[in-house]
Order: sequence, then C-alpha cells, then structure tokens
Amino acid sequence: VLVELNVAKELNSVQNDAAREKEDFEAAFAKWSKGMRKHTLNRKLHSDWIPQMDPSTGGTYFFNLKTAETTHENPNARVARATEKRQRAKGEANLSERLKRLEVYAHGLEEKHADEMRAFEVAVAREMIETTLGWRRACCFPTYYRANRASVAGGSSRTSTRAASAAASVAPTPPGPV
Repeated sequence: VLVELNVAKELNSVQNDAAREKEDFEAAFAKWSKGMRKHTLNRKLHSDWIPQMDPSTGGTYFFNLKTAETTHENPNARVARATEKRQRAKGEANLSERLKRLEVYAHGLEEKHADEMRAFEVAVAREMIETTLGWRRACCFPTYYRANRASVAGGSSRTSTRAASAAASVAPTPPGPV
C-alpha cells in the first residue's frame, strides 16, 4: 500500500511538472516576444521605407520608395512576426522533448510499479499456500495420527499389540448360545 501511495504521489508530481513546464514556456515566450517586438519596432526603418501620415485617419502608414508599396503595419513588425514564428517552433520542439522525457519517466514508473505489484502478489500467494499447507498438516493430520499410523505400518510389535488389545476391549462381544 505504501508503494502504491509513493508511486501515485510521484506520478502526480510528474503531471504537475508537465503542466508547470507548459505554463513556464508560455510565460517565458510571452516575455521574450514582448521584448523582441519592442526592440524590433524601435529599430530604425530600412532606408527604402518612410513613415507617412494618413490624412483621413491621422494614423501612420509606411511607404516603400523602391516598390511604391504602402502598408499600415510597421515593416519591422513583419520581421518580428517571422522571428517570433521561428523561435516559437524551436521552443515548442524543446518543450515537446522535455514533456516526452517526463512521459517516458512516468511510463517507467507505472511499469516498475506493475512489476513490483506482480512480485508482491506472487509472494503473498506463496505465503498463503505455505500457511494453508501448514494449517492442514496441523489440523487435518495431527501428530498423534501420524505417529499411530507410522507405528501400525512399520512400528514394533509391542505397540501393535497394545493397539490390538485396546481395539479388542472396546469391541463388543457377540452373544453366544444360551
């Protein structure tokens, strides 16, 4: 029972570790992403891009001098998104590897526990068999019975004579002619 409690506790700990790994990854990635975006957006624009003011909305848009392309999104934000996407894929691969190791560890614990339980069940079964056989020998075949049987089978004639005279004294005598 104690082994089962320890294994259950360890499996619960593994599950908690896996959940914590996921939470830590998300928190760390969000923090990194925020800093990276801030850094990328604060960088100077490439010389092809110039910021312009949209007269209808008052917001900023960007104009590319070479391609005549316009966009409301900061051109550096595209770089930030692409970088974020690549780094997220790498981070998720690392997280997946760590979670797989935890899963393998948990599976190993479950298998080891199952093996220990099988060994325990076999030991208990053997002990029960030995106890049952000992009880049967003690109750069903008492020592006096075995001793008397041994003396009748191959014991001395003195013991056999005593057993025969005891049997004769107990046996009733048949009635004779009157």
